[in-house]
Order: sequence, then structure tokens, then C-alpha cells
Amino acid sequence: MDMPVIVKEKTCFFAGHRPYRFAFKRGKEKEFYNNLNANIAKSIREIFSSGCDTFLCGGSIGFDIMCSEAVIELKKEFPEVRLGCMLPFENHHLDFPNEWQKRFSKILKDCDFIDYASPIYSVGCYQDRKRKMIENSSYLLTYFDGKGGGTARIIGSAQARRLKITNLYDAPPPPENISFFLGYDYNDKSPSSANRPKSNKR
Repeated sequence: MDMPVIVKEKTCFFAGHRPYRFAFKRGKEKEFYNNLNANIAKSIREIFSSGCDTFLCGGSIGFDIMCSEAVIELKKEFPEVRLGCMLPFENHHLDFPNEWQKRFSKILKDCDFIDYASPIYSVGCYQDRKRKMIENSSYLLTYFDGKGGGTARIIGSAQARRLKITNLYDAPPPPENISFFLGYDYNDKSPSSANRPKSNKR
């Protein structure tokens, strides 16, 4: 699938935690996923209603895949919606757990276009994938618990570029520790060094 023209002002990308970082109490997994799926669908519809018609998936298990599945459902009602997969390299999903591999394989069949940062794994391909998504988007939908890691770094880069950010994490960190919490006006000002998300470099 050839890479189409992407209108930055009408594009949203996804970045969020993998399943092991999802926050739910023992015995509440089904309820958690039902609620998160409902919030994802609602938020994607709201972002679409604001004028965004293109959504980009980075191809990670967990939040990325859940958001992509919601976009595919929205496409049934609004065929003009586009889902693109911006991936680090071909077949990167083959080491996913079976359930997530099957779900992502279906997304690859149902998406509108695919772009690879590299044909094979290479140093920096994940960073190139991230950069492409940020540079081509004006919106970010995330599930971020306020702790360091890859999602924190992506959000920091997105906020520096003044993207409109929606965080679906339901127990946001206190504002004195981090700027990315529900109710924060992401477009008011850039975060100071004191309240940027702490990043655990690996």
C-alpha cells in the first residue's frame, strides 16, 4: 500500500502502555477492558468530529491495537476515515503473544496504508517510527500512567510540538509531579523542566 498524502491538521496517532502496564484490580480485568474500549471509541469519535479523519497506529500490543480496532469500527459508519500503520520494520509483530498477533494481523488487512521505518530491524527504527507519527499528526490519544518509559518520551515530544493530547488514564498523577494529567491545558504552555515526565533511559 502506497503512503498517501497525510494532512497533519487532520491526523491523530496513538501511544499508550502495553497490557502489563494497564491498571486494574484483581478480578476486574474484563470490566477494565470494557471501560477502556468504551472510552477509546468515544474519544476517537470526538476527535473525528473535530475534523480529524486519519489515524496512525504504531503497532504495539495493548493500547495501540485497541485504538486501531475502534477506528476500524468507526470506518464502517464513516468510510472516509483512514487508518494507517506506521511500523518500525516488516513483520515486527511475529513475536507478539498469540492473541495480540492475531488481532494485529487483522488490523494489517483492514488498514488503509502501511509505512515502514525500515524493511528489517535496524538501530533507530523505533525512533524513526515515533518521529514520523509525531511529525505527521496534530492529535495524540494516549493511556499514560505518569511513569517513565517509552510512552513518557513520546508524550514529551508530542507536547513540545504542541499536539492536542487526550489521556485516558483514569487515575492521573498529581500535577506537581507531572504535567500530563486530566484537566491540564496541554496547549497553554510548554512544560517546564521541573514537571516534564521522568524518563527511564534504557
